[in-house]
Amino acid sequence: EVWLNASSSLTYPIRFDENVREVYLDGEAWFEVRNQEDAEFIVHTPDAIVRVLGTEFNVRAYDEEEEVEVVVGGGVVSVHTSGTENLAGPAGVRLEKNEMSRVPRGGEPTPAQQVDVERYTSWLRGDFIFVETPFYRVLAEWERQYNVDFNIENDELKATPLTGEFRDETFEEMLRLTSMALDFGYKYDGGTITIIK
Repeated sequence: EVWLNASSSLTYPIRFDENVREVYLDGEAWFEVRNQEDAEFIVHTPDAIVRVLGTEFNVRAYDEEEEVEVVVGGGVVSVHTSGTENLAGPAGVRLEKNEMSRVPRGGEPTPAQQVDVERYTSWLRGDFIFVETPFYRVLAEWERQYNVDFNIENDELKATPLTGEFRDETFEEMLRLTSMALDFGYKYDGGTITIIK
């Protein structure tokens, strides 16, 4: 099973080959993959390749972001740089449950690190969990999720980290609470929200 986040797409063949199941992701998706010993599952993004036999994992690979994030909820995956000829080679990083690796654009996967998977999969429930997240990234999440555009010219505010959890709040409530926490104003102009500091 696959769940796609907002502004995401998944491309796959009408019928998989016998020995491999390959898909191509643009955006973010949660995968629950059944183990098939004779047919591995591979997720391709522009900057990373994720190989798996059977597991649950999240891949975040939006074009406008500078890195791909892979988080494992259960099972095991290996993460490689796109274009790696030998997927079993030294460039791969093995991830197990509650581990994450990032692949910077044009770089190698980072070593596995322990993470709270809920933080990276809260979107599956319609929630937002931000931990020291730069404000520009928060805005990018909301733009994708709510089909709005933000206009913000204050570079200092863009870089300001935000920590908070939004579980049942409406978009307007999240924006209002964030404006109080980061001390900014905002105004609507059609589908664009201008942030004023």
